[in-house]
Amino acid sequence: MQEYIVPDVKDREFLLSLHRLADKRHLDMTQYNALREQIRLTEYDLQRLRDPLQLHLPADYLQQFKHS
Repeated sequence: MQEYIVPDVKDREFLLSLHRLADKRHLDMTQYNALREQIRLTEYDLQRLRDPLQLHLPADYLQQFKHS
């Protein structure tokens, strides 16, 4: 017997309904997946750029965040 985990079931149901709707509306899922991947990479780059160590801030400025 397979155990049901709510987030996994929710994700699976979302994907099934997305693909069903995509078939009805003739959406290109390959292009959709490529766009989602590009969004993921862009968000990763933004997160990396916002990293305080990448900002080259003085050590005393970074110390104020250490005690927060």
